[in-house]
Amino acid sequence: MIEKSALKKIADRWARGTYALRKDDQLYGHKLVELLRRNYSVNLVPFEDPLDAAIFVVLVDLLKEMEITGAIRILKTPTGPDTLTK
Repeated sequence: MIEKSALKKIADRWARGTYALRKDDQLYGHKLVELLRRNYSVNLVPFEDPLDAAIFVVLVDLLKEMEITGAIRILKTPTGPDTLTK
């Protein structure tokens, strides 16, 4: 099981790393850190590597936000999503 403290360490590293980005790109770095911090309480039992878990939860949140804004649409089937469309 992934400990909250492990995700916090990754978020802190990402936050520090954000300042190494070009000024225009720092906004995106801050957004990734925000997405990870928002998911500290997610049950990540299937993961053994905290970095895998961190990337997975951030990507899931990005897809959710993209779907909400209409940037993408995920077609859902009874067994789960099967297609990603623009």
